[in-house]
Amino acid sequence: MIALRPAAPGCGSALAPALLPEQGCATARHAASAPGPAGAGAATITTRRLATRLGRLAVHMAGDSGPALLFWPAVFSDSSIYRAQVEALRGRYRLILIDGPGFGGSDAPMRPFTMEACSDAAAEVLLEIDVPNVVWVGTSWGGIVGVHFAVRHPQLVRGLALMNTPFDVPADGPRFSDRMVVWGARWIGSSAVYASGVARSFLSAPRRNTHSDAFVAFVAALRTSDRAGMAVTARSVLLERAAVLPLLPRIDVPTGVVAGEDDQLYPAPTLKAAADRIPGARFVMIPSSGHISAMDQPEQVGAVLMELVEQVR
Repeated sequence: MIALRPAAPGCGSALAPALLPEQGCATARHAASAPGPAGAGAATITTRRLATRLGRLAVHMAGDSGPALLFWPAVFSDSSIYRAQVEALRGRYRLILIDGPGFGGSDAPMRPFTMEACSDAAAEVLLEIDVPNVVWVGTSWGGIVGVHFAVRHPQLVRGLALMNTPFDVPADGPRFSDRMVVWGARWIGSSAVYASGVARSFLSAPRRNTHSDAFVAFVAALRTSDRAGMAVTARSVLLERAAVLPLLPRIDVPTGVVAGEDDQLYPAPTLKAAADRIPGARFVMIPSSGHISAMDQPEQVGAVLMELVEQVR
């Protein structure tokens, strides 16, 4: 049994407020209407907090027709990192975005959890909302969970987009830098210095310079996260997970592995080597992209996702 803290009151669920700057967070947690992309008419973003083995997870949904895509974000972020993809794709597909435990509108965990538990929680979400299968879209932590999801719940997955994902773990144990990041999350995670440091390591310099609003929003969202819960999640993802490299040959759905050309956390050559282990996988290098390609180069990521969905349609 995983002990949890409920999501803090206030602006817990970040995707809907990001799309709906005029709406309050309480409204966004239930249902809200957002203007669609240019020429697309009105669209609706609906948010529910669903009970899972990891506690209540905030699940944002848009669109009600076409293939379904499920998005899981990176650690230290929530589903708002996919804002550009939601705006571009919600008129074409059914979109399901989950805030991982400890971030956004989801409950903050009190004890560590496994990546397998994350994949099972996602399966519970799909059962609750009656979606038979999805194309999984994951960034970093979300990619790790996606590998487990494909192996543990193959009947639920039609394709995988694994972006900026660390498939391996250091042979001699967690890196000192990762240990310090987890320590910082617990004790100084709400500080501007800590949150800005995370944002700088995630987003490319060109993106930070040309879209300072995205940088500021990322920092602000991180600073409002529950520090203890954030530290537990970071510990689970950065320090205690197992490598998923041995699982990659068992993936039997169309898969795209996306790397950021300028990702200093998990360099592209390591992701290319991992992609070579997945039968038939396509490797895509995104130029001028750091660790969060979905934010750094949203148009290119959107094109990759549309190509993958059309491949499995």
